[in-house]
Amino acid sequence: MPRTKQFCEVETLEKAVELFWNKGFHTTSMQDLVSYLGISRASLYATYGDKSDLFKKALSAYTKSNGDMLKNMLAAETNRKEGLRKMLVLISQVPPSFSSSPGCLVVNTAVEMLPNEPQYVDIIRDSKEVILQILREFFSRTAPSDKPLSKEESNRLAYFTYAFQNGLQVLAKSEKDPSRITSMIDDFVDVFG
Repeated sequence: MPRTKQFCEVETLEKAVELFWNKGFHTTSMQDLVSYLGISRASLYATYGDKSDLFKKALSAYTKSNGDMLKNMLAAETNRKEGLRKMLVLISQVPPSFSSSPGCLVVNTAVEMLPNEPQYVDIIRDSKEVILQILREFFSRTAPSDKPLSKEESNRLAYFTYAFQNGLQVLAKSEKDPSRITSMIDDFVDVFG
């Protein structure tokens, strides 16, 4: 009779996201995973596959969660500047389970893995497209009624914001003075009038 799993796969995957987000792929060992997740090596392999398979699943779960959170947050915003400010402040904050900003797992993965490990390109590209579409819709929806944006204008603003957002997340990893991050956010948002 097969053994029943003594752990919740979703919660365990969330913990894997946290560990990879904090340490990165290459510096996370299988022993780190076994210890942090609290499951046996055999259960880890049987449920998620090898470390690379688990990382892909964790990265996909992170990108879905991140996209859903961003979409829900910006859907409620009618003021462009306030929506951007809320989004940028949120992504630059240190999550409760971290001692310092881990940045963005997708950005960290792109820096750590590309171009040498192309198996992650599709996940990273898909994540980018999800975020860009959310931003395009946000910019179109929050444009003044007397100055609607063309698709090209919405696309340019989305890419501009996406690039700033990624840079901000990298800077937040090393910046010790939170007021500098806040100042950068304010300066960026001020560009929008």
